[in-house]
Amino acid sequence: VREIHVDSMRPCVVVRDRLTSAEPRATTWRFHFDPAVTAELVGPDCRLQAAGREVWLLAADEHDARPRQLERGWVSSGYGVRAETSVLVIPDNKMPTSLACVFADTCLPAEARREAVAQLDAHRARIH
Repeated sequence: VREIHVDSMRPCVVVRDRLTSAEPRATTWRFHFDPAVTAELVGPDCRLQAAGREVWLLAADEHDARPRQLERGWVSSGYGVRAETSVLVIPDNKMPTSLACVFADTCLPAEARREAVAQLDAHRARIH
């Protein structure tokens, strides 16, 4: 299940995936970036820069110890077109599992990240 919350008051988006399986299995999240984006890992967070702008893909939980790495990958703007790009890779070896990320225009402190996820939870509670 993927949940998304867009904050109407500030440039902040929370994306949370929840995965379950009847059997234990490994999972890997991959975020493919536009080829024009320069990605840099800063601890568990990823700074994205392009055209003089900056966006952060932040770990929502400061205690999330899953490794993160940048790898080379490919994206396609159309059939038969391949462009090299950076891919943020986050492996996970447990099931059930979840991953929450906060996209923001600055590197938010832990409290602001928790608040953003709490807004997602509050929105989810209102619609269910």
